[in-house]
Amino acid sequence: MTVGSLNKREKALRFSSGTVALAVSGLLVKFLGMVYKIPLTNLLGDEGMGYFNAAYTVYTLFFVLATSGLPVALSLLVSESVAKGDERGAGKLYRSAARLFLIVGFFGMLLMALPARHFSRLLGSSEAAAGILAVSPTLLFMTYAGALRGYFQGRRRMVPIALSQILEAGGKFIFGLLFASLALSYYNRSVVAAYAIFGLTLASFFATLSLYLCKRHFDSDEGHLAACCGAISSFERKENLRKIAKLAFPIRSALR
Repeated sequence: MTVGSLNKREKALRFSSGTVALAVSGLLVKFLGMVYKIPLTNLLGDEGMGYFNAAYTVYTLFFVLATSGLPVALSLLVSESVAKGDERGAGKLYRSAARLFLIVGFFGMLLMALPARHFSRLLGSSEAAAGILAVSPTLLFMTYAGALRGYFQGRRRMVPIALSQILEAGGKFIFGLLFASLALSYYNRSVVAAYAIFGLTLASFFATLSLYLCKRHFDSDEGHLAACCGAISSFERKENLRKIAKLAFPIRSALR
């Protein structure tokens, strides 16, 4: 058996095991999500859950607007570069996307946090502003995590993605319930709900950190550090962003 066929077989096995890990993590995330709501509702009550859900609704809206299509576009482009053997190109695609995602996440966080009181009034839950502020940094973490997940997906490395999903769901479960329990004796329901949803913020930070550390380890282990750390010109960055935008927003690109 040739070296090339061995490498292909190894990559196929790695992808299969990663796909299984991703499927298992998906089931675990759904299970934790269902279990999480029962003790959380008991802690917050109907009033507190109203504040919690209002803040989460605003976050979900901004998250969809900030990340729609971008991670998938990055994964497709990285996959194409890797298939061509262009490791440097894959690294530059990630770096271009990471900068874009961080900028989008940062401004999205500001647009969500600064008018928090207005959003809470629009939702008919004026005291939900504290929860919106508490969850707003999650947008920054998860948009950057989208770049990392797109990079790993493009390389058919699913285990880091599965790990980050478990950390996010498990952290939300543990930190959310812990913070809500500690705050219950000292604050009103709106603040307790904010403490509970801050558990998601902290969990998203650790999920993003795990992806970043996995990427550093992967690049070092696979010998891709040189490809990832090389200089990238402004022209290359603009071209990469154009490619990402063309795939992420095909209708808008077609109209130009």
